[in-house]
Order: sequence, then C-alpha cells, then structure tokens
Amino acid sequence: MDNDNKIDSLAESTEEKVYRMFKAIWPVGAGVAAIYNPVVSAALTVGSVAFESLYDDPRMEKLCRHVSKLASNKPEYSVLSMKDFTTNQEFISCLNRAQEVIKKNHQDEKIEMLAHALVNSINSNVPFSKKAIFLSLIDELTVEHIQVLNLVSDELLWVPKSWPDYNVNVELSRELCQQLGFENNELIYIHSIVNDLISKRLILNTELKVNHNQSIASKNEYGMVLTKLTSEQLDTEFTNYCTNLSKLGLEFVSFVSEKEI
Repeated sequence: MDNDNKIDSLAESTEEKVYRMFKAIWPVGAGVAAIYNPVVSAALTVGSVAFESLYDDPRMEKLCRHVSKLASNKPEYSVLSMKDFTTNQEFISCLNRAQEVIKKNHQDEKIEMLAHALVNSINSNVPFSKKAIFLSLIDELTVEHIQVLNLVSDELLWVPKSWPDYNVNVELSRELCQQLGFENNELIYIHSIVNDLISKRLILNTELKVNHNQSIASKNEYGMVLTKLTSEQLDTEFTNYCTNLSKLGLEFVSFVSEKEI
C-alpha cells in the first residue's frame, strides 16, 4: 500500500480528515513533497502530535478547525486524498498566500473569510488571478469594510438627507453610520471606507427613479440595471439610491463567505 493510500485509509469523518491534512500541509507550504516521506506519512497515519507541533500559532489552529468544519458540509471533500491537495498547484499558491495573510490578521471575521477562500480554492470556477486578488483583499480590508459589504449585499435602498445639494458618497456614508450604529463623528472614517470600496469596484451606487408607468429607471456609471426592488418600495418625492455589490463584489463575497449571491 503506498503512502497516499495509508494517509487516507483511516476510518474518520470528512471534518477530521480535512483537519489532519491541513495541519500536515500548512507548515511546509510549497514544500509539500515532504508529506510523502515514509516517516512523516507514518506519523500522520497514527495521529502523532509531533507533526502538529511544527506550527502552533493559535490563529492557524482556529483557521484549520474552521476550514475542516466548512469542508465537512461539501460532499466533494469526502473523496479527496492528500495527493489531491498537494498536487493542486492553484491550491498550494492560495495556501502560501493565506499563510502571509494569517500572520498579519487576528480578527475572527478575517479568519472566517480566509477559511471560506481556502475551501473554495480547491473546487472553484474562479480564475486564479481573481483568487489572488480576493486573498489580498482579505488582508487589505478592515472589519468595517466587511460590515459594509455584508450590509449592501442584499441591496441598501436610501434617500439623501441633504437636499437638494448633496454628495452621493457622503450621503451613503451617513446612511451607513446610522445602519451600522456608528457615531456621527465617525462619518469621515466611514466615508473613507465607502470611497475605498468604490475605488476597488466592489460596490456600486445606482440612482433609481419611478417612471410615469410605475416602472423603475436606474442609472449608474456602468449603465447597468441591477436592482431587484419594486417601485412600491421607492420614495416618489425624492431621488432614491440603491447601493449594492458590483459583479466583482458579488464574486468576492461568494468566494469568502457562505452567501450564495
């Protein structure tokens, strides 16, 4: 029996198997060939804790646990072997990037996003170039960025409070402060987050108006009709805005969360 079969021959749950594999692969990163060393394989097979001690960072432990739990809900992971992980070059590249991200980030929100990204990096139609961008975004974005993305993922309908002269992004920031429970003195900070998400093309502001036939006319910088809203939900006295995820934003949120958007 070869080493790969030995590793995968244990009678264990998918969650336990994926946890063991990630703990084994993580310390060696791109040097995954070490896993096929007979001594290492034997240690893994009998559940030795010696290999686990190679990397005791509690962040990594939390990430591995989260990855294995997520993977246990995906049927395709039940049939994956160690070789499937170690010969998947895109996955290894994503894993190496994840190692750099976890060194600099401790927040639970980011660890959760990173876990989803790693689970989705095995079987995903997302091109590697986008996977690389998404992993970088997990590092770059703050928790407040993530809160805004989650809030607008279901479309945020709002009306400017400063009428008739207003700046769209400032007014959106006022709305977000209210929705997320931030004090007014945080407006500049939230405004910087809004500008950042828009500059990264993750969110879009769409102007909505009700036509004479009660249909919705929508306009944004890309000319897209994105809203799922109905005319009955709009304020007919003022210009309405809908802030939601762009196509890139949708792909990012889907890649790093459980949301199926």
